Amino acid sequence: MPRFSKQFEELAVRHAAFAFHQSLVFAAEVEAANWAYDLEARTFSVGDRTLPMSPLGTTLPDHGVLAWCWADSSLERWPWTKDASWRLRMYGIQHDVPEFTTGGVPIGEWDDLDEAAKRITLVAMGVLGAKGANGFRMHHGGGFYVLTEDPAIPAPAEPEPALVEQVLTLVAEYFPDVDQTEVAASYVDALGGWWSQIPGGLTLRFATGGMSLHYNGNRLAWTGPSMG
Repeated sequence: MPRFSKQFEELAVRHAAFAFHQSLVFAAEVEAANWAYDLEARTFSVGDRTLPMSPLGTTLPDHGVLAWCWADSSLERWPWTKDASWRLRMYGIQHDVPEFTTGGVPIGEWDDLDEAAKRITLVAMGVLGAKGANGFRMHHGGGFYVLTEDPAIPAPAEPEPALVEQVLTLVAEYFPDVDQTEVAASYVDALGGWWSQIPGGLTLRFATGGMSLHYNGNRLAWTGPSMG
């Protein structure tokens, strides 16, 4: 699997798990149905539900890039579509994250450009504090990626151990080369919990319970009760 920049992967450590959790909350709130978007109304719809839309970018198969909306001349009629990606650009300039500062993120080494775009969108979702994300298939074969910051979508609640394991497993599949214990620690911090290192892993505590995470190499091997 191709790698992202060190700076971007550090953001993945900080944000990917909480953003995955938020994505699961979003999926539970929004029914599985046909999706559509409306640039004039600044919304996208899922079945009968309409949500505010913050476009991010589009994958361009012929060029092997994810083109950010701020650099997309085809969106000049809708200047508001550039807002979210511009905020990312400003963040990228401030924190030296090359994926956020270039107009087109080079992802041509990926077998599936949209797999790369999903990872970039996930981290962007965490950085911007969005409540959900989606990708739309375009006529040219690429994907159009958007966020929603709809306040009606709830934030993640304290998770059950099975959900913690699910989220951390998903992050490990998306970003296998980052330190998975650091991912877990950042996730607990984002949820307002407490964690401490134990031999081979971490012990976690939340307001109503806790658990321990045990790793084999850089992979979560099993979970158990909170320790210490």
